[in-house]
Amino acid sequence: MILFSDLHLFGKENRSISVAPESVHHLFGLLQHYHAKGYALYGLGDILEGWRFRPRQILKLHPDFSWFIIRHVTIIRGNHDWDVWKKIERTFDKRTYEFLTIGPFFFSHGHELDPLNRRHAWYSKYATKFSGVLKRLGLDTDRAKNRMRERHADYIKKIYRRHAARLAATIAPDAHVFCFGHIHMPYIDTTDPAHVVVNLGSIASHLRAYSYAEVTAREITLWKIEL
Repeated sequence: MILFSDLHLFGKENRSISVAPESVHHLFGLLQHYHAKGYALYGLGDILEGWRFRPRQILKLHPDFSWFIIRHVTIIRGNHDWDVWKKIERTFDKRTYEFLTIGPFFFSHGHELDPLNRRHAWYSKYATKFSGVLKRLGLDTDRAKNRMRERHADYIKKIYRRHAARLAATIAPDAHVFCFGHIHMPYIDTTDPAHVVVNLGSIASHLRAYSYAEVTAREITLWKIEL
């Protein structure tokens, strides 16, 4: 299996919210390569940027990548693309999921842990749009977000470990590897071997880099690609 998340696709020339087009092109080629080798592909939320663009706009701006995702990628809906995928489901007979369990693996976007997205989604939507305005004015909001994540990394990981334990006690009793996106912070946390947490990171970054997870019968590898 190949797991990835948080592409936030929109814009022209395969740009994401704040990513170099080269990163998107490179990831697209990589997914095509793994698909040809027989890997199952899973997108764990926020693959499309639905808070800024309508489904038809995104499909038009990313025709090759969008159709590849619709045809070949199993989609977990995220907070930014929840409504987009529900519309695509009706139009193209594409089934998507809120969460999914595959053997010992549990997949979810993970935004249910974010208090702003859980209780005040409207605030997050407007903050996202305002962030885009600031970027067009030359202000790097990504660096500020990354510094915040670095300062609170231990606390964030602790929250996700607790969440994994709750999931195992409720809707995912057979899972012991819990995979998420949302926080744009790639890591594998094996602190609790019974509830391993994997976060896939994001291609939406000021860096020319991205990450994804490769799952084989023997191991989980979190690949970090720098261009």
